[in-house]
Amino acid sequence: MVAYNVPTANDVLVPETLIKKNKANAKAAEAAAADKVAARKASIDYIEILHDNAVSFAKLAKRRDLFKRAAKYHAEYKAAERKEITLRRQAKSNAP
Repeated sequence: MVAYNVPTANDVLVPETLIKKNKANAKAAEAAAADKVAARKASIDYIEILHDNAVSFAKLAKRRDLFKRAAKYHAEYKAAERKEITLRRQAKSNAP
């Protein structure tokens, strides 16, 4: 039987460009994680400011109400448009 020499991880040569790419990807991942943590902290600080300031909280509640009302109007107009299209199609199909 022939004995084969299987190379270990240290024996395999890795291209230098791949090593550089892996290092750059690791650095970018660390930077993205740091940015994510900073953004989360900023978001939490913003929420705390809103809770401390009742006027800003009232503005936020008002904006939410306006957004809900706008969404309701949008749904209403969309339904009316769909109904108009359906009626046109029925009129065309019933035309002589």
